[in-house]
Amino acid sequence: MEQDSVQAVRLISRNGQPGTSTLPSSEADILYIACHPDPPLGKDIVLWDDIVAAFKDPLHIRDGAKILPFLKGANFKKQPATQHAQTHTGDNVTPGTGSPVTTDELKSYILKGSQYRDGEGVTKDFFKAMEWYNKAAEQGSASAMDHIGYLYNIGGPGFPIDPSQALEWYLKAANKGNRSAQGSIGELYQNGKGVPQNYLKAAEWFIKAGNQGDQYSQRQLGVLYMNGQGVEQDHAKALTWLHKAADLGYAPAQYSIGLQYNNGGGVTQDLNKALEWYRKAAHQGHFAAQDSIGYLYHVGGPDFAVNHAEAMKWYLKAANRGYASAQSSIGELYKFGRGVPQDYQKAMEWFLRAADQNYNWAQNIIGDMYRDGLGVPRDQLKAQEWYLKASPNGKLKE
Repeated sequence: MEQDSVQAVRLISRNGQPGTSTLPSSEADILYIACHPDPPLGKDIVLWDDIVAAFKDPLHIRDGAKILPFLKGANFKKQPATQHAQTHTGDNVTPGTGSPVTTDELKSYILKGSQYRDGEGVTKDFFKAMEWYNKAAEQGSASAMDHIGYLYNIGGPGFPIDPSQALEWYLKAANKGNRSAQGSIGELYQNGKGVPQNYLKAAEWFIKAGNQGDQYSQRQLGVLYMNGQGVEQDHAKALTWLHKAADLGYAPAQYSIGLQYNNGGGVTQDLNKALEWYRKAAHQGHFAAQDSIGYLYHVGGPDFAVNHAEAMKWYLKAANRGYASAQSSIGELYKFGRGVPQDYQKAMEWFLRAADQNYNWAQNIIGDMYRDGLGVPRDQLKAQEWYLKASPNGKLKE
């Protein structure tokens, strides 16, 4: 191993002068610094602020009989003097290649990166975002590594998606205990993006993140248990994981609990309880929940009366934000005159909005409208075109 890749230590006395022996010359030369427990790492950590407050120009820390090295190279070139430093945001920072920076500087790097990523107050630029995230990642910031993974995962203008790079950066952050990155790795395995689809591995990563309180991962675990994907189907466990996130206000988990009661998945079907959970998510702007409330009122069910006016109200909340399923359902209300005067032209307008988003159900109904001449001139060729859009194997209906 080359010398400059070997970590080294020097002894230090209270006044900052290097020691000359292998041990401090006296008890007076030893200053004890409190360690702080870090549950995600399962280790004790020493904060840099504590070090500089205790020593002038420090070179090493002694924890009982153990020396924590943080110098590298034959010339004892200084590295960030932390074994593990904890930022106010829970980010784990370990020695990197750059000069030491403060917690506030790290946070500012990540903030600038996110501003360029999202185009907040600046022109959106993923490459500049990457520069700022890299500045923090070089200091060992797990949060910055997670952000870099996200850039590669979603891509942007001139910045191609690269699932393999996304996974590489997510792993760097995840192995430092970053729960967001752990959840993102679970998502890659769940969807087979850049890796072979593997629900078992997805569940393993979601569990790691979920046990740290990541609400997205808790919800995804609930879905996996609900569907028996990668884990044995267990509706009770599904509800347990869903409630962990839903009870803290996470809308997607609230929606999923609504689905459980709507469909009777592991619980007694109860459309009123489904409505209760759908409403929690819908009031947070969850489109699928708004659409599901509309559908409950549209079709009704046991102990749940049909109310087309309420259906239209909830469909419109989601449809006006571009939710294709709700747009198609409004088309149906106009097509059949349910809660509104029958109007084939308005029905066609709403079906087209959904069809333009490649919503197959709406494309198929537009085919029916052209076939039957409802709101449009009868046109069998156009009907066939729409059926083909709805399905590659579509054919003209008899």
